Amino acid sequence: MIAKKITFWSATVIGFLILCLLGTWQVHRLQWKNDLIAVKKKSLTAAPMSLEAVLKKIQANQEIEFNRIQLKVNWIPNTLYYIIGRTHNSRAGYHIVAPAKTENDEIIFINLGWSDKKLDISLQGPAVIDGYVRYPYKNMFTPDPIVGKREWGAVIPQQMHPGLPAGRKIIKDFYVELKDPSAYPTLQKLVQIPHTIDLPNRHLGYIITWYGLAIAWLIIMIPRGKRLKK
Repeated sequence: MIAKKITFWSATVIGFLILCLLGTWQVHRLQWKNDLIAVKKKSLTAAPMSLEAVLKKIQANQEIEFNRIQLKVNWIPNTLYYIIGRTHNSRAGYHIVAPAKTENDEIIFINLGWSDKKLDISLQGPAVIDGYVRYPYKNMFTPDPIVGKREWGAVIPQQMHPGLPAGRKIIKDFYVELKDPSAYPTLQKLVQIPHTIDLPNRHLGYIITWYGLAIAWLIIMIPRGKRLKK
């Protein structure tokens, strides 16, 4: 009987500690997420960085998303990609993406803006791009590209090689979202993409859940433990 009591209370304490540890872990995750959001928001209004500075931050494993960036490029003509399923004011449309050659002879992708149709924009020659660094992102619901229609489900640089010069290095870690397409004469018909920080932050709810479960565990187990004494 004594061994049974020891086993019961040991299991009770261990269960309680595990639930508390999970809650405490979410406290740290909440702080990390809040700090990350603060860094990204600060980046939106910071002075633009050069391409070299952004690449150095990547090598140092530093956060780069939503950093302002300004770089000189040469457009790769007659090559556009259309990102499907993008809405503006409840209207369906596309993000239009163009590749460009950097001064280091690498290819970088520029998200030019939103349109309700597949505009055929003529881009050629040099340009100075002012925009924001964005990470490529896809999930299980992102559709596969339809290369013949130049339709992609997301900006995924390593997939977007059709139509590009062979042998050129592609910058795959990020792409650039144009700050204001209206600043460029050939892009006047495009709508600026809203640059907002939209990171899911549900850690407070997780904290309440885990600590709540810890308390509920004690409420359930303590009366059972007391009955073992009888």
